[in-house]
Amino acid sequence: MVRVTNGLQRQRRHKKFISQAKGFRLGRKNLYMQVRLALIKQGEHAYTGRKEKKRDFRKLWIERLSAAIRPL
Repeated sequence: MVRVTNGLQRQRRHKKFISQAKGFRLGRKNLYMQVRLALIKQGEHAYTGRKEKKRDFRKLWIERLSAAIRPL
């Protein structure tokens, strides 16, 4: 019997992660361990960015409303 490894499965899993890291720099785009960490960090930044966007637009909305209400 031939010993079966998970080579193809691992290759596909790595490829899936590495394809998500397009546009990253240096080892963060092609070294699997660094790619995984970079993607985790990227997800965290994206999450906080979505929350901050809501804050920023709320501030902008308030500024515009107060400017419109203020007599000229």
